[in-house]
Amino acid sequence: MRSGKFKLTAVIIIIAIVILSPIFYLINNLLSFPESFDCKQTRQPIILSDKSLVQSFTPSQKNLATISLKVATYNKIVSGGIILIQIKNKYNESIFEKQIRTIQLEDNKFTKIKIPKEILEKDSQYYLEIKFLKTPKEKIAFWNTDKKCYPGLLSLGDKEIEKSNLIMYLQYSRENKLAGINDLVERMSQYKALWIKDKNIVLIFFVYLITLLIFPIYIAKKIF
Repeated sequence: MRSGKFKLTAVIIIIAIVILSPIFYLINNLLSFPESFDCKQTRQPIILSDKSLVQSFTPSQKNLATISLKVATYNKIVSGGIILIQIKNKYNESIFEKQIRTIQLEDNKFTKIKIPKEILEKDSQYYLEIKFLKTPKEKIAFWNTDKKCYPGLLSLGDKEIEKSNLIMYLQYSRENKLAGINDLVERMSQYKALWIKDKNIVLIFFVYLITLLIFPIYIAKKIF
C-alpha cells in the first residue's frame, strides 16, 4: 500500500515539474522588458572586416540585462572565427567582454549577449565594439537600420555610417520581481479584452496554475 502511494506521489511530482518548468522559464524571461524598436533594416548589412564596428548607446533604464544583435551569415555555417564584443565607457575603458565563436551564429537571427547587473548606469553613454579575434574564411555581417533609430553614432573603423544605427535590442530586468510582474500585467492589459485586464489576468493565471496541478493528480490516480 505504501509502495503504491509512493509511486503515486513520485508520478505527480514528475508530471508537475514537466508541466510547470516551461511556464516558470517563460515568466522569468518575460520579466525582462525590451525598449521599443520599430525601425526597418537596410537592404545590405555591414560586413565585419579587420576594422572594428562601433555603436554608441545610452541605457534609458537601470539593470540592462541583455543586448541582442541581428547577424547575417549569408545562409552559411561560418566556422573557425571568433568575435570579440566589448562595452567601453567614455574613457575608452573596457567594462565588459564576451567572445563568440562564429559557428554559433545563425543567419538573420538575433544573438543575445547577457550583461551582468549594475555594470551599466542609466543615462550614461557607452560604446559597443565588435571585432574579430580570429577572422573566418566566410563573411559575417551585422544588420543596421535604414535611418536614425536611437541616439548614438555607428562607425566602421574611422568611417561614420551616417543616418543609421546598429539593430540592437536593449532588454532590462526589474530589481523587484513584483514590480516586474506588475509591468507584465500592465503590458498584457493594453492588448486584451476588458474582462481579462489588470487583476483579472492574475486571477486567470492562478486558476490555470491550479488546474495544471490538479491534472497530474487525476492522471496519476487513473494510472494507479
